[in-house]
Amino acid sequence: MGNNKIKTNSPLILVADDDRAMRLVLRRALERDGYSVIEAGDGKEALLVYDQYRPELVLMDVVMPEMDGFTALAHLQDRPGGKVPVLMITGLDDDSSVEQAFQAGAIDYITKPIHWAVLRQRVRRLIEAQRMEQALIDRETQLRAIASALGEGLYVIDAEGRLTFLNPEGERILGWTLQELCGKYIHDIIHRKHFDGSIIQAEDCPILRTTRSGNTYRSDEDYFTRKDGVIFPVALVSTPLIVNDKISGAVAVFQDISERKKVEEQLRLASNVFENTTEGILVTDHEGLIQSVNPAFTVSTGYSFEEVNGKKPSIFQSGRHNPEFYKQLWLSLLKTGRWQGEIWNRRKNGELYAAWLTISAICDDLGRTTHYAAVFSDITEHKQAQDLIKHQAYHDALTDLPNRLLFIDRLTQALAHAGRNHHMLAVLFLDLDRFKVINDTFGHAVGDQLLQGVARRLRSSVRESDTVARLGGDEFTILLPQIGNVEDAAKVAQKILSSLRQPWLFSGQQFCTTTSIGIAVFPTDGEEADSLMKNADAAMYRAKEQGRNNYQLYTPALNAWAFERLAMENRLRHALEQNEFVLYYQPKVDAHSHVPVAVEALIRWQHPDIGIVSPTEFLRLAEDSGLIVPIGEWCLRTACEQLKAWLDEGNGPVKLAINLCGRQMQYTQLDSMVNDILQETGIPPYLVELEIGEETVLQYEESALTILNQLKVAGVNIVIEQFGKNCSRIPLLQSLPVDTLKIDPSFVCDLVSNHHHRELIQGFSALAHSLHMKIAAEGVGSLEQADFLRSVGCDELQGYYFSDPIPAAEIRQMFKKGPLAL
Repeated sequence: MGNNKIKTNSPLILVADDDRAMRLVLRRALERDGYSVIEAGDGKEALLVYDQYRPELVLMDVVMPEMDGFTALAHLQDRPGGKVPVLMITGLDDDSSVEQAFQAGAIDYITKPIHWAVLRQRVRRLIEAQRMEQALIDRETQLRAIASALGEGLYVIDAEGRLTFLNPEGERILGWTLQELCGKYIHDIIHRKHFDGSIIQAEDCPILRTTRSGNTYRSDEDYFTRKDGVIFPVALVSTPLIVNDKISGAVAVFQDISERKKVEEQLRLASNVFENTTEGILVTDHEGLIQSVNPAFTVSTGYSFEEVNGKKPSIFQSGRHNPEFYKQLWLSLLKTGRWQGEIWNRRKNGELYAAWLTISAICDDLGRTTHYAAVFSDITEHKQAQDLIKHQAYHDALTDLPNRLLFIDRLTQALAHAGRNHHMLAVLFLDLDRFKVINDTFGHAVGDQLLQGVARRLRSSVRESDTVARLGGDEFTILLPQIGNVEDAAKVAQKILSSLRQPWLFSGQQFCTTTSIGIAVFPTDGEEADSLMKNADAAMYRAKEQGRNNYQLYTPALNAWAFERLAMENRLRHALEQNEFVLYYQPKVDAHSHVPVAVEALIRWQHPDIGIVSPTEFLRLAEDSGLIVPIGEWCLRTACEQLKAWLDEGNGPVKLAINLCGRQMQYTQLDSMVNDILQETGIPPYLVELEIGEETVLQYEESALTILNQLKVAGVNIVIEQFGKNCSRIPLLQSLPVDTLKIDPSFVCDLVSNHHHRELIQGFSALAHSLHMKIAAEGVGSLEQADFLRSVGCDELQGYYFSDPIPAAEIRQMFKKGPLAL
């Protein structure tokens, strides 16, 4: 090859000639004019050089060895990327040679000897023409990319009405592809009929009229026909396509407004609050900086182009969406090139508005995003009207409470949730006592005020998650979607009765009123909405029969039980206030020596009327009511004070075991409470064992891990009791700071006769020791049980064989006796 070193960034020209002197002369002449030149000595070499450098112009000699200029020229035209501009250099000046050059694909020719001024002008003209053609190609590519990225249909027709382009959205809307419609007379295919099926003549077609008059046609409602024959409404803009001051066709942009038309029809009776709005358009660069907006954008937002130019759309953010919303929006744009949905933005005056927004990425031929186009419609009035209609459909006009429809819907959902999660719910049915008398005596205006007042008091008597509804007249219902037990519903009923007994004062008239309440509970009183409502209503009528101003449960047995539980809870609160609780202590002994090594504090209720009450009768109620937290604090404090007294007397040291329940595991200040009591009483933490049931750990797994670690940091010992009763999870056990596993007494009571239990206990012992934990057993009732447990490696034993739970005074004597039950 010749000297093909490219020296500048100027236009690159390939000179192909077998005459080296001619190539040298041409190079010097072209380089003086500012061009960069590469050379080839024959046609074959010219093809190789062209493929390597892609020059903007080729000067090709005709007569060359290996491959002549005509042949090389023909091969060049087969190269991808379009026609190659070639200027033939020939010594032949006959007509047939010129004709052959142009037929082979030459763009021009010049004869030898070369007239240098002519060559200079022809080269300059060809370079400029080539660059102009490339610029036009780039512009067409950009416009096609924009049209393809638009969220609206777009097609282009020529001056005769034949389709030349249809974008992807247009294909989707119409059902035809570009290939099916290209070159066809489009009016007869998609725009020939009105909605009623009557024919639109060609002379009346606004799109064709655009090609004749040069005027833009806009229509908020026109009609197209899909491929399947369905006529549908469109919003349409037809703009003339002008090239070199001549109308060469038209561009039609359209949007399927079928859904919008349906919405308009549905909301037509809603005081015309919904209307079509002109869509705003915002265009940004690939970095999201605003480059242009349309007038509709300014009208909708209040911002002029000068105020937003170069800024990011984040200046319109309303504050109603969290960062995750915008993150997902951008992820969708980057992944699919498109996002569509509802968004809340802020106008210049600070007003919030809702918009239906479509954002599309505009890409070049290489798939690189160059711009983003956002098209939005203001739907604020639409949403407000929808919310108003929905609210009116599901709420009582007088009290603004949910009506029967909404109540039944919420009850149905709550029943499904309760069924899945195995919890209880309650329905309360209320009827004001003697409301008709009040209404007739004081007038309907006062009656309405009373109903509104009742609604307010009912709402203030329940939780945010509960539903208060008015069924009509003076009938109200309440949904308690999740309760722990029947007495929870009874407590709400008591609260309502107390609230509604307070005097009323309306229009200078003071009076009192009461209500009767019926309660039905899922699942005992019904598993469907209708049955629960019916049974609550029946219970309400029984309340009226009982003299009004009271509540009744649907099931008489539950009714009596609920009263009893409430009475017990009230007595339990009184017991805590009056110091009616007392602690008994049961020793734990060393499995080998039977010497006491710890005592477990066990609460008893010393009822003033019925004597000692077993913990099985009141601890569950204390946990359900939340009283277990203050009771548990009392137990720990009292036991630690007693241990301190024993230590001061020289009896010990022995460890003190205290039980924790599930409700205490939800008490976030448990570790602080334990630390405070230990510091106040002066008890070393290592002398305290906190026992928690395995079932409780499994139930409150997440909080248990946190709280037990906090307690372990405080220095106390952690014991998992009732071990083996549930499906033990070894990985969870390994993650907990456990010192001792305490075997459930159900395995101990029949281990002599139950071979399976003996094997399990032996396995529990091996597991505990492998995890560097002690193993203890409770419920030991015989020497034979004690011997077996010792033989399989148990470290500590507890049970009636060694001692019953006894008062603190008797524990002092036990310290002096040494081994127990030997």
